[in-house]
Parts: sequence; C-alpha cells; structure tokens
Amino acid sequence: MLCLARQTCFACYILEMMQKSATINGKFELYYPPAGSGRPVYPEDIENRMKLLGVPQVSARLIRELVDASSGEAVALVAWPDGQALAAGITVDIAKDGMSVFATISPPKKGATPPVLQDVLDVLDHAGVVFGIDQDSIQRTLFRRDYDKPIPVAAGREPVFGQAHRIQYHFNVNRGKPYFEMDFGRINLKELNFIDNRREGELLAELVPQVAAVDGMKVSGQRIPAETDSETAQLQPGLNTILSPDRTKLYARCDGNVRILKGKILVEPVIFVKNVNFETGNIRFDGSAVIEGSVADGFTVEVGGDIQVGSSVGKATLKAGGSILLKTGINGNGKGTIECGGDLFAKYLESSTVDCQGNILVEEAI
Repeated sequence: MLCLARQTCFACYILEMMQKSATINGKFELYYPPAGSGRPVYPEDIENRMKLLGVPQVSARLIRELVDASSGEAVALVAWPDGQALAAGITVDIAKDGMSVFATISPPKKGATPPVLQDVLDVLDHAGVVFGIDQDSIQRTLFRRDYDKPIPVAAGREPVFGQAHRIQYHFNVNRGKPYFEMDFGRINLKELNFIDNRREGELLAELVPQVAAVDGMKVSGQRIPAETDSETAQLQPGLNTILSPDRTKLYARCDGNVRILKGKILVEPVIFVKNVNFETGNIRFDGSAVIEGSVADGFTVEVGGDIQVGSSVGKATLKAGGSILLKTGINGNGKGTIECGGDLFAKYLESSTVDCQGNILVEEAI
C-alpha cells in the first residue's frame, strides 16, 4: 500500500499488489482506484508487467473489465506457483518449552515486494503461535529490513506462584553471621554482634499481603496451571511485643534484644556491665548480657539469651540459651566452662570445657 499512500502511479501499486498476491497466495489481486495525483492504470501496464515476470497470460478483456470497475475488492486472475520463488522467506523457531519464538526473515528476490506484518502473522498462525506475539518488534524489523537475523517475535507468560500470608522480619533472624569477612574466608570476630537491640514501638515483623496465583501461557495458547502455597503464616507475639488490632504487624513493647524463641518473637531487655567480678557478683538473667570487659575467675554468667564479652575470660562459667561471642577468648586453667545453645565465636579456646549446640568458630587456636 506504500504506492497508494504516497499517491504515486496507480499502475505501480496494482502491480505490486499483484506480485505480492502471486508470491503468497498464488493469485493476482486488484484493489483500489487511483487516489490523489495518481494516474489511472492501463491494461497495457498490467500486461507488460505480467510478461516481464513470466506470469501466465490472462484475457486482456478480463483485465480491462477489472480496471474499469476499480471496485476495491480482491479478484483472482490466475494461479502463479512460480511466483513463490520470488517471495521473502519467513521461518520460525519455537523453543522446546513453548515459551519463546524467534523468526528469521530472508529478503525477497528482485522484483518482489518486501514482506509486511501480516505475512509474518500468517506464518506464525500456521505454526500454531497465537499468544504473546510482539507486533512492535516485527514492525521494527520489517521497517529496518533487518533480514537473515533471528528476532524474538513471541513470548509466553510464566505462571505466578500463589502465596498465602508470609512473615517479613525487620530484624536479623540469623544470629552469629559475620558482618565482615576477610580474605580466604577468615571471619573478623570483632565485627560480630549477637545483640539485636530494638527501641520501644519499633516494627519487628509484619504479614506480607497474599499473592494471587496466575496461570501461565505458552505461545501455542496452552495454559500452564499456577501452583499455590497452602501454608498460612501468623504472627506469634512473645514477651514484650504488641500485636496490631488487625494482627498484621508486631511491635516492640520495650527496648531490648529481639529474637525468635519457639516460633514466637520476643524482646528481651539487655544488661550492660563493665566487668563481672566482686562488684557485680554472679549474673543470672533471662535476657542477654553484654560485658564490656572481662569475667573474673570463679564467677558465673548464666542468661537465657546471648552473651558478649569484650575482654578475657578466666576460670569462669558461661551459660547461654543463645550464642556466645568472646572478642578475645578463654583460658580456663582446666576449670573454665562454656555452655551455649547457639553458636560460639572466639579468638581462642584454652584449657576449658565447651558444650556448644551450634557452630564453633575460632579465629586463632583451640
């Protein structure tokens, strides 16, 4: 239709349409009367073009009648199987999973018109591709005449996995992980912190909205059923936490260390002391303890949460329901004892008894 749109010779336009129809459908077709400054087509124009292309002869009377009528409707003139050799080649490659299609368009032979969008769509339809066709990509390729290169022309739709409510935590649920890892996989224990402090009123966890399952679709139109998660999650409030009225958000009731215990989120106040010695006596606490200095010989620190010690530990006893971090280490002289339900991190362990339910990471020596 380019000739007509540009108001050039109507004869040229009809011959292009005739040729295109011959290469694709094996027939000649007549379309529209001249428009704008285009001159009327003459039967001789069509006859000469047919001879040039080697098209079987058609009655001159029939051609003249069709030209005079200019009805704008397609009219079959004659079968021309040989015209197929002039047409542009269009091949499609459908992925084995049926989720993508690439097409390769070869240029038409001399004398044939370039392919148009409908030509590609017809080939895709014949190949059974009915979904996810990217007409814009095809149009760009045809406009640039970027031939003999595979281009993506269709893509399926992946199914969306349906999810029920799930919990999004706003605190670290994997304690004892290093914040800084050095070369060769070494862990810088000075960068560890087992205490995750939260302020009163802070959001600790919330329910993420449900995700509706959406079926996928292959390029052939075959439906891909989407799976869905049958599990449901609920926020379980623990010590020192507040659940919102709609039960979708959980907040801290007080300052302290937040962690999960037996499926419940709780906030445990943390005590900070300089040293554990005669000034403090033994420490027994349900929460966590941060000891900035050392633990003297003969003293006991027993907590339900985590223990962090900034300096040395001697012939002492450390018991924690959670993890223990010794920024230096312990020299128990045969009487030091460590018991922890989580992980143990230390620079060194010497002459002590250790019972650790989690992982033991020692930077220098045991």
